[in-house]
Amino acid sequence: MENNIRYSFTTYVRVRNSSVEPTSQTNGLKSDGLSDSAKFEVKKFTFLPKMIFEKHAEFMYLRLVQDIISNGTPNDDRTGTGTLSKFGCQKVFWQGVVEELLWFIRGSTNAKVLQEKDIHIWDDNTSRDYLDSIGLVNREEGNLGPVYGFQWRHFGARPCSW
Repeated sequence: MENNIRYSFTTYVRVRNSSVEPTSQTNGLKSDGLSDSAKFEVKKFTFLPKMIFEKHAEFMYLRLVQDIISNGTPNDDRTGTGTLSKFGCQKVFWQGVVEELLWFIRGSTNAKVLQEKDIHIWDDNTSRDYLDSIGLVNREEGNLGPVYGFQWRHFGARPCSW
């Protein structure tokens, strides 16, 4: 704890061998000192109740990755490396979806509002380089102009100069 803020660190280790030894060894460590990251057993983590832990976004993501690694279908790709895939799996950045929708509803055109909330989906479209490259040299960086939310809030209004 530092400055009355509780924190913890998590280390992820890439396991290169698909055959994993049972986790009955000391603290889940294998003889080579690497943790058994191929299994995500909730009972190992006592800092959160099981029901809350299983719904935590990071755990759900790790469970999805484990499922793709364990049950994914191998596919060829242009690099020759290959990929594993699983049809219908999704991981959505819900905070970003909700914040962007609220941003639209407010009629905002300023991407900096989203950036302040660590949402960067509009960054490339509002960078100085991009705006200059499409001839919008007078538009303020971060301003998207009359995009979705603006159009929703001002439907039928006289256009203004952007």
